[in-house]
Amino acid sequence: MITDDMSPNRTLLNLIYGDASRYIPTNELTEEQLEKLDNITYRWCNCKSCKRPLKIGAVTVVPQWAGHANAKTLTIRLSKPFLKQNTNPTVAITLSTFVHTVLHEIIHILFPEFNEEQTEKKTREWMSNPKFQLNS
Repeated sequence: MITDDMSPNRTLLNLIYGDASRYIPTNELTEEQLEKLDNITYRWCNCKSCKRPLKIGAVTVVPQWAGHANAKTLTIRLSKPFLKQNTNPTVAITLSTFVHTVLHEIIHILFPEFNEEQTEKKTREWMSNPKFQLNS
């Protein structure tokens, strides 16, 4: 469910979330996880974390994150600065990055006990699963 009603990019956000959620093997989730999944909200974000640059050696990557989640409020936020920075001819790369990010953040919500490494491992596992969920 989208919570940012004023977003001019609502269709894009719905498309990204919908694509990411199709990778979730819902038949493998507990009732509690399914309930969480049904109640996740998502929106564009322009917070300090989404704007903060990340330095990797001499290279500065702006913004630092493509998205973040809050497992307590079941909210996913996607970085509007990341979107603005990456609207160029590599749109397919940007969209796949956002789909990966949303799935990653959903996993943070569904598996709050996972650390970052476990979350990323589960994200890659679900994204590489040939059973892409067409009926989600």
